[in-house]
Amino acid sequence: MRNILIMDAKDELIIEELGNNARATSSQIAKKTRIPIATVNRRIRQLSSEGVISRFTITLNHEKIGKTLLAYIFVRLDHKAMKDSKIGVDDVLKKISRVEEIEDINLLAGEEDMLIKLRAKDTKDLDRLIIQTLRDIPGIAATRTVVVMREVKN
Repeated sequence: MRNILIMDAKDELIIEELGNNARATSSQIAKKTRIPIATVNRRIRQLSSEGVISRFTITLNHEKIGKTLLAYIFVRLDHKAMKDSKIGVDDVLKKISRVEEIEDINLLAGEEDMLIKLRAKDTKDLDRLIIQTLRDIPGIAATRTVVVMREVKN
């Protein structure tokens, strides 16, 4: 059974501030949340050691790096062919994970087996990623792509 950490309003305020700016100092967080700096330090250490905060990260400006197209790709696996070839889902996941443009991979229940989030330069790049990269991975039977017109909240 997993240990679930009970968080209070102070923890939530600290997490919210770190979510807005992972580089914020404890002093800045203390000032914005009106929580004493010693408490902020202790809470961040506790949230990190308990695994609530698993890493501090960055948010990329995708326009600046030329990857402005965001797409979600539903993947259907060919389970019979995979069984015949002795390919497991983990084998397919390893190959998909090697694709640099892929940001997230989620296993699903339902008609499709996976949902992949990726960023590409443009539709030509997206086409290359789907046709020449994903569909060439043994075990993938079909893909269905949804292109995001505008990100509202990330």
